[in-house]
Amino acid sequence: MTLTYDRLGYLAVLLLGLGALWMTFGFPAESAIFPRIVAGVLAAMGGLHLLSTFVAQMGRKEEAVGDDGSGGYQLERGAAFFDSPARFAIIFVLSVAYCVGIAAAGYYTSTLLFIPVSLIVLGYRKPVAVVLATAGYVVVTWLVISVLFGRPLPPERILQLFG
Repeated sequence: MTLTYDRLGYLAVLLLGLGALWMTFGFPAESAIFPRIVAGVLAAMGGLHLLSTFVAQMGRKEEAVGDDGSGGYQLERGAAFFDSPARFAIIFVLSVAYCVGIAAAGYYTSTLLFIPVSLIVLGYRKPVAVVLATAGYVVVTWLVISVLFGRPLPPERILQLFG
């Protein structure tokens, strides 16, 4: 059962990466470079891990308990891959909404919404830490992408409303 959960998780990562990559085709060329790199790496890692589950299954043999080189540590056969499949589904949907939000509302607006909502859904309840993590991520992203690399990010729709 764990192998099935692994495959579903890796397939979800692969699809998220491919979806994000597809969305970058509407970006201007200079804005699309880094999102395409990140989306491509995400898709590639999901695909490679998914492929590795099939390769591992072909080479797997039944081993006696304690004879697997694990030093006695073994996962229970019925152990769930996710602590909470519902929480995984929520985070996956939020991630897809984040990708759509970047194109629809802008990078910074979407990020300012995605990070705190994700942290709260994951159970993180320290408001000061959530605000600092969100602000820190946005500032570092702005410094690296806009200042250091001089690359424009998708325009902020909210700022366009004000002129």
